[in-house]
Amino acid sequence: MRKQNLKPFEKGKSGNPSGRKPGALSLKTYIKKWLVAEEKFQNPITEEIETLSQYDIIVLMQIAKARKGDTKAFEVLIDRIEGKAKQAIDLEQEISVNDNRTVVNYSALSENTLREILTHTHYEDEN
Repeated sequence: MRKQNLKPFEKGKSGNPSGRKPGALSLKTYIKKWLVAEEKFQNPITEEIETLSQYDIIVLMQIAKARKGDTKAFEVLIDRIEGKAKQAIDLEQEISVNDNRTVVNYSALSENTLREILTHTHYEDEN
């Protein structure tokens, strides 16, 4: 790719002045269109041939996987129905003191907490 092609667009001008062509489907609409497309399919649970949408087939296959012991498939189904479980962070476990120094697991802290720590931290020379 040539560097001259990497310039930002001029202010007030679109990178696609013609826009999307009339009648062109967005990816979301295109996916929805195919998820409702029906076909004859053997229901993996009842084992009967039925007319099912792609959406139905995908959900039934996920349920069938969960029934066979696939815990990830079950987790995905439950997360969709119930929502993901909230996870609490125990800050008492994330901060410890070793050799008179405080040790913090920064990966467990939020971005705002990290900013706060960085703006109020004074570093000492460790010589």
